[in-house]
Parts: sequence; C-alpha cells; structure tokens
Amino acid sequence: MAKICISEKTVSRQLLIENGLIELMQQTKYEEITVAELCRHLNLPRRSFYRYFRNMDDVLDSLMNHTFQKFASSDSVLNVRKLERDFTFWLNQKPLLQALSNSGLNNKIAEYTLRYVDEDMLRKSLAASDLNMDISREVNLFVVTGLSALVVAWYEDGFQKTPEQMANIAHRMLSIPILANK
Repeated sequence: MAKICISEKTVSRQLLIENGLIELMQQTKYEEITVAELCRHLNLPRRSFYRYFRNMDDVLDSLMNHTFQKFASSDSVLNVRKLERDFTFWLNQKPLLQALSNSGLNNKIAEYTLRYVDEDMLRKSLAASDLNMDISREVNLFVVTGLSALVVAWYEDGFQKTPEQMANIAHRMLSIPILANK
C-alpha cells in the first residue's frame, strides 16, 4: 500500500511517479516495467521511489485509487447528465485507458469501480434518478461491470461517439425492462 502523503511536495512526488507509470505503460506492458526502469524514466533515485511505494503494484494501486477518488466524488444522481459527466471524465483519462489496455489490464476499471461504487451508493443514486431499478448485489455487479465495459469499448473504438451520445446509450441500456422493478 502506498504511503499517505500529507505535504504538497510529497503528494506531488507521488503523482509524478504515478504519471511516470502511465507514460511507461503506454509503451511497455505493466508486468515488464521494473522499479529501476521507472526511476530511470523519471530521473528519480530508487530510494525516493521507496519513500512512497513498496513496489510497482503499490504504484498501480495508488494510481487507480487516485483516479477513482476523483471519479466517485462527482454528482451521485444517476441520470443522463451524470452519465455524460462520467463519460467526459473517462475521455479525459485516455492516457490511463491506453496504458491499461496496452498491458491487458482493462479489468482494473471494473475492479476499482466496484470498490468505489457500492450497492448503497448505487441504490441511492438510482432512487434519485429517472430509472426504476431494483438494486441487488447481482444488479449492482451487472450495472457497474456493464458500464465499465462500455467505457473500455468506447476507448477501443477511438472515442468515436461523444460523451453525450455514450450517456444516452448507457441510459437507454439501464432503462431496459430486464433491470426495471416489477
């Protein structure tokens, strides 16, 4: 687990390391990147790396947590506007999506979304929305992984549709009667 950074300088250094990992992952598969290579890329002493992280998995975990903290902090009512903001967020995360895709780690999107969007959060969000859905654990898994897969597919298609178009597609999918309350 990454060390908790308090000062602006330490937060900045940790983010530098995370962003360096994204840069390297756009060219090299994650499992092939070493601490030494990341430090060389950043012109950073190895001991500085270990001041913030134990290993490469800590860097990836910290990167994903920071990304999803930003993602999960947005408006909680699930409607077309919220979905459009979510797709705009992911459009702005293209370097991360490219890095994860290059390393075959697209599953991290769903994995971390499930960590940050729990059943209660989704239930409250949907209760305030225009969607009529019963939220069980299974429906939560279906919705979250489905939306995550939609983001990955959108990236793989080169973001050909706008965030607004993707939000409308997602909203229509969430409105399908199979998910609706009976």
